[in-house]
Amino acid sequence: MRVSLPQIAASRTRRAVKDLRAAAHSTLPDKVTWSPLGDARSALSVLTECVIANYKWRDILRNRQYSDVSEELWEEVTKACLDLPATLAQLETSGEQLAQAILAIPDNDTADEIESPWGPYTLADCCLHAYWNMVYHEGQINYIQTLYGDHEEHY
Repeated sequence: MRVSLPQIAASRTRRAVKDLRAAAHSTLPDKVTWSPLGDARSALSVLTECVIANYKWRDILRNRQYSDVSEELWEEVTKACLDLPATLAQLETSGEQLAQAILAIPDNDTADEIESPWGPYTLADCCLHAYWNMVYHEGQINYIQTLYGDHEEHY
């Protein structure tokens, strides 16, 4: 059975949300908003960025045009992501909406290009960008955990 790129990208997106949730839940509660060295980003901050990125790439895929999220959406998300449970709920919602937008891309269209500030991106690239971002930030959360002494693998 053939698996399409959108099917793989949607599956990986959903898995990245699940893995981020596991990393977040394994972070000590008093360390979720902790800023290493006083000026590094907290786990909650990087999770909020993932929510925003998911919505951004959802909209890019729906519109087939590069754009940043609106100020209104940015404010709405940052106001909603004040604690871990609310942020993880937003992560679930944004991840699923992104997965649905990915699945709406016909496999034959994945080579189509859109212009971005970094040059042309194929729709295939766009399908995987937020996934890459979430995996990157899962690593940041895992690193934050090592800074306070937790060296277990959480997934």
